[in-house]
Amino acid sequence: MFPTGFHPFPSGGALAKFSAMAKLRKFVLLAFTLALGAGELRAASFGENHDYRAAVNSFNVGTWSHAETELGKFVTNYPKSDRRGEVILLQAQARFFQTNLSGAITLLESNLDRAEGRADEYRFWIAEAQYQKGDYPAAAEAYAKFLNLHAASARRLGALVGEAAARAQLGQWPQVTKLLGRSDGEFGFAVRTSLTNELVARGLLLLGEAYLSQTNLEPAKVTLAPLAGLKLDGALAWRGEHLRGQAQRAGGKLAEALTTSSNLVSLAGNLASGRARALAESVATQAGILDALGRRDEAVAVWKQNFATNAPEARQREALLEVARIQLAQEKFAEIGETLAKFLAEHTNAPASDAALLTLGEIQLKQTGLLTATNSAGANGDTNQLERALAYFDRLLKTFPDSAFAGKAELDRGWCYWLRSNWGQSEAAFARAAARLREPPDLAVARFKLADAQFAQGNFSGARDNYRATLDLVARLPQLNGTLRAPALRQLLHACDELNDQAGADQAMSGILQLPLETGVLDGSLLFRAQGHLDHGRPGPALEEFKKFISLFPGSTNRPEAELLIARTFEQQADWGGAITNYEQWLERNPNHPLRPRAEFQRAWATYQAGNETNALGYFSNFVTAYATNELAPQAQWWVAHHHFRQKDYLAAEIDFKVLIEKWPQSELADEARLMAGRAAVGRQGYDNAIEQFTALTKQKVSNPLWAQAVFAYGDVLMIKPAAGGETNRAANFREALRVFGKIHEQFPTNEMAALAWGEMAKCYRQLQDPTNAVMALTKVIESPVAKISARSEAQVGLGVLQEELARNETGDGQKALLKSAADNYLDVVFEKNLREGETRDLYWVKKAGLEAVRLLDNAQDWETEVKLCRKLQELLPVSNAIWQLKVEAATSHLADEKK
Repeated sequence: MFPTGFHPFPSGGALAKFSAMAKLRKFVLLAFTLALGAGELRAASFGENHDYRAAVNSFNVGTWSHAETELGKFVTNYPKSDRRGEVILLQAQARFFQTNLSGAITLLESNLDRAEGRADEYRFWIAEAQYQKGDYPAAAEAYAKFLNLHAASARRLGALVGEAAARAQLGQWPQVTKLLGRSDGEFGFAVRTSLTNELVARGLLLLGEAYLSQTNLEPAKVTLAPLAGLKLDGALAWRGEHLRGQAQRAGGKLAEALTTSSNLVSLAGNLASGRARALAESVATQAGILDALGRRDEAVAVWKQNFATNAPEARQREALLEVARIQLAQEKFAEIGETLAKFLAEHTNAPASDAALLTLGEIQLKQTGLLTATNSAGANGDTNQLERALAYFDRLLKTFPDSAFAGKAELDRGWCYWLRSNWGQSEAAFARAAARLREPPDLAVARFKLADAQFAQGNFSGARDNYRATLDLVARLPQLNGTLRAPALRQLLHACDELNDQAGADQAMSGILQLPLETGVLDGSLLFRAQGHLDHGRPGPALEEFKKFISLFPGSTNRPEAELLIARTFEQQADWGGAITNYEQWLERNPNHPLRPRAEFQRAWATYQAGNETNALGYFSNFVTAYATNELAPQAQWWVAHHHFRQKDYLAAEIDFKVLIEKWPQSELADEARLMAGRAAVGRQGYDNAIEQFTALTKQKVSNPLWAQAVFAYGDVLMIKPAAGGETNRAANFREALRVFGKIHEQFPTNEMAALAWGEMAKCYRQLQDPTNAVMALTKVIESPVAKISARSEAQVGLGVLQEELARNETGDGQKALLKSAADNYLDVVFEKNLREGETRDLYWVKKAGLEAVRLLDNAQDWETEVKLCRKLQELLPVSNAIWQLKVEAATSHLADEKK
């Protein structure tokens, strides 16, 4: 291929952008112009002739700015001159050669209607200026329009080759072939009749490139063959040799292409203009051929020639990346590291240093062995290598924030954080990479890993969106189907399951079912989908998925797992008989399967749920004996102990809970077993044994979730434990209980347990004959913002009872006030005055409060009010209707007696 910017009239000449050929065209044009003007000089005035010559001479010398000014003055001063069209053309050319291309185009277009026989020249130079601007679509159309309008112009060959060059820049190779490829066409005629014309040579080069770009090798060889006998100037000779080498390489003749590449390097070194660019491309061509021949060390040596500071920035980057690619493939990590470090030291902050920094960082990642597109689990890369990699990527982003490699650096930073399990930083880096990357393969990886990082942090909604974005990209990139499609679908299924997004999960599963079986994703995904249905309480769909799995993979090693989970679908439907049957059949089919302990445990549980507790006890007891090291053994032991506790066989329960503590001290059930062992000891009135278990827990850290329960239980035992030394020691127990309960609201003042502790402390104060503190403690419960309605109702009833007790020691108004307060407390509970928003009454305490209030009315012989209250209680508590009816009848009888 030609290097970017190839044109039939290339850069150079008086200005760097314009060539010697452009100067030649200009000289011919001026000679033509002066010849036309010679006859007119006799008719024009002296001033006009004088100013015309001066302006033209300035133009011919190449003082473009001065010439443009003088030519402009001429047009202004002699608006009716016959030379006006010619002078405007020269003025536009002066602008052209100063690179004021837009100015040249504007001048020519605005005067095209007064071109005075030079319309073809105007249109030709408009096209030329548009090409030099880089506006290739406009240039192609302008050349085409010229060819359509000016059939006899001497510029036709230049315009034909010019249009071909513009379309070549646009990659429109079929159009180039159409313009130049017909042997009986206009260009074909020029080849036969004017082969030595430089425009013909340029056209042949363009046509040869067009054929090569369309992989038409034979026509390319035929097209380029005539050039071999021509003596071309340096740039054209180089381009011809470049295309010849391309044709040889495309035809598989690598040895010949290598020889040609050596000639190419030699020709490039002798160029007067564009030497650095051509030399860098020649080096790249030769290195690529050596690499294709498998001579990788030689290829590296040649690539390094483009490390030179005068090589174009893009070629420097290319060379760095290619050397890195080759040596990474050879696993010459130290060597490539030295090469790139040397480049950075010798080319401080060179534009291509970003490629070196990126590659150095990726070497560190490569050495961890974990730089892959689909590594969905955080892995432990070598810490030092990851730190070094991050340092290179950070330096790249800091030094070259606008680098084309910035997105790739962010992607690699995301990998570094991912491998360190730093999900937050990983997500941020992958998100920045996704925002900056433009290459679809890298962008797809960034989206996928962004989703992984979000999934790892529980952001399943964000993960779902980015897995879908990944799949959208993969759909447009067939080359990623084998690496990203399957894992993205699998992860999408998992994210949708976490969100209970059934439609999304079904869609993901549909995609997975279309994957080739060799991806290894389908069987695991079917099982996962079925288990997801189970986890979300959908046994019917789960059973269908399990059956589908068994149908598709009858010989799978996961079949026993699927069949075991089928039994779970019966459990979820409370079909305990069906579950037991499935478990027993499974056990019969799989006598030595690793999941056998799980099956036996679940059979025992299903048997218990079916109401056969005796058989369940046998199953669980046997399980503990047979599978003492299994993770389910502590649960089986717990069930056995709890069975005895439910049967009120407290001694057996205590012993069994202690077995759990001793055999499985690290189990999460061990502390709960200790708490239950204490409660079992209380059940058999073994208070000292209970205290031993409870205090073993209270001595642990307050952060233990069972600490408060153990403290509470310890305090309760102190309150009921008989005192060996009589009332004195009993009072000591209550004082110790006060201290114990006090620990709870000291540690958890805003916890519900603290409110309950105040209630127990009120009972202790009553036993210690301390009514003032008892009232205070009950008030704390009643006013607590965290106490539930049951605790507050109990405290309010308790306060009423305490007030009645205090009233016994009072007379007159004092006694009446206390009894009224007691009645008010009872009635507040009965009439639900103590309810808060969102609460419902506690029926037990409503009944208790009602009984206490009725008793007070009965004591006061207020029979009429008692009847009304009992009628109301019959409405509130219809279950206890008989109790209230008896009281109504008794109170009514008293009323009747009073009326006699």
